[in-house]
Amino acid sequence: MLDIERRDEQRGDIHAHVVKLSGDAGVREGHELSLLMPHLAADRPAVLVFDVSDLTFISSLGIGELVALTTALKKYDCRVSLAGPRREIQSVFDRSRLTELLESFDTVDAAIGR
Repeated sequence: MLDIERRDEQRGDIHAHVVKLSGDAGVREGHELSLLMPHLAADRPAVLVFDVSDLTFISSLGIGELVALTTALKKYDCRVSLAGPRREIQSVFDRSRLTELLESFDTVDAAIGR
């Protein structure tokens, strides 16, 4: 089961959306990420951070949804990044080459303030 929690954070002049993904982003849950797109695109945040520190699994469909979200939001000059991936999740992101599109940070604070 995938749990998605969205919150806003302000760091000085930077308005950021943080989307925390927790649990299992398998094939059945991957489409839930696509439901975020209209809301995120409408808000046009300067920064979007996917907090994946509690993500235990992600399918290729989930990765594809992250790519689609990132590609769409970058059209609005949104800086999109990952925060806190566990070693095994980071390995999946590296193998899928997601890290060529999204920069990865150890913490949400680091991702927002980079």
